[in-house]
Amino acid sequence: MSAKAPAFQLMASPIAPPIQRAAQSIKDFTIMQVGTSEAEVEGTTEFHQYMDTSSEFQTVLHLSRDEARLACLLMVEAYHRGDNVEMSNSGRAFAMQARARLNPQAGHDVIPRLGMEIVEVSEARAQELFNQLAVLNFWNDQGEATPIPFHYPIDGCYARAHLMSERLTALGYGSRKQFAISKNAANLGDLNVSSPYAGDAQTGQTPTVRWWYHVAPVISVQLPNGTMVDMVLDPSMADAPITVESWTGLMNPSHFQQMTINEVRNEMNASGDDFGRGKSLTYAADRAVYDPREAQYSPTDLDAHRNMDNDRSTMSEYAENSTAHEFAALIRNEIKNGAIDKDTLLPFVYNMPQTSKE
Repeated sequence: MSAKAPAFQLMASPIAPPIQRAAQSIKDFTIMQVGTSEAEVEGTTEFHQYMDTSSEFQTVLHLSRDEARLACLLMVEAYHRGDNVEMSNSGRAFAMQARARLNPQAGHDVIPRLGMEIVEVSEARAQELFNQLAVLNFWNDQGEATPIPFHYPIDGCYARAHLMSERLTALGYGSRKQFAISKNAANLGDLNVSSPYAGDAQTGQTPTVRWWYHVAPVISVQLPNGTMVDMVLDPSMADAPITVESWTGLMNPSHFQQMTINEVRNEMNASGDDFGRGKSLTYAADRAVYDPREAQYSPTDLDAHRNMDNDRSTMSEYAENSTAHEFAALIRNEIKNGAIDKDTLLPFVYNMPQTSKE
C-alpha cells in the first residue's frame, strides 16, 4: 500500500522467452538481450568449475551457488564485449565481481540489469529466492543494515517491492512487479488483508489492514509438468511464492481483471483520480515502476533508486515500528492460546528497541 504522491508512468517491458538450447559453455550464449533459464546457466562447464569442491573457488573463495551463477552471467556479458573469459585467466576476477555485486554498501549506485537475465526458475528455486527475500536487509537512514519491515503492513509496499526487485536484479533475475488495485464505489481502498501484524482491533475482530493498491515482485516459475506460471514473492502476506490469483484472493475475494500495461495507461488517462473506482484490477509492470498512479513519465531504474532514497527515512521508521507490531502479534497468539506466558513475552520486550518500547 502507498500513501505517496504520483510518480511515474507504467511501462511495458516484456521479457524474452529463454533460448531453447543445451549450453555447454557461456560462449554458447550467442545472443544477448534475451532471457535464459537457471538450468541453462548451471549446465555450463564454467558453472561446474566454479562449484567443483576441489577448485580454489570452493577451497579458498568458498563461492556460493548464487555467486557462481552470477559470475557466469557476467562472463556472458563480457564475452559479448569481446573480453577474455577463459576460466584460467579471469574466472577469479568474475567471481569477485559477482561477490561485490551481491554485497553493495550503503549509498550504493543503481545495480545495472544484466544483458541476459534468468527469467525461468524451478519451484524449488522460487522458494529459495522467497526465503532470501523474507530476511533481506536494507540500508536505513543511519547507514545501518536493517531488516525490511515486512511486519509493518500498514504502509511501505512500494519500497519493499523495490528492495526485493533490486536484490533479484543483483542476482541476475529478470523480475517484474505485480500491482493489484481495488476501490469501492466511493473510490476508497477495497483491499482488506487479515494480518496478526495489523494495528489495533476491537475484541473479537480480526486485525486487518486496508489498501487501495499493493505491489510485489513476480517471477516466472516452471512447474514439474512443464507449465510456466507467474508467482508473486510477497513475504508481507505469504510464506511461499503464490500465484497471482491466490495473491489477489488474499486481499479481495472478487475476481480481478488482468490488464495489459497499455490498457492500464489508457484507462488511467481516461479516468484520472477515478482510476479503478468500483473495480478490482491487476497487472504486471516493469520493475522500475515504483508507484502506479502517474502516467506521464517512463521510469528508469535510476528513478526507482531515487524514490527509494527519498523514502529511506520513512522505511527506517517503519522498521522500528515493526518490532512493536511483532510484539502485538505475539500477544495475540498468547491470547489465542488461552493464557499469556510472561516468560514468552518478557525476553522479546528486553530486546526491543527503545522507540518500540515507547
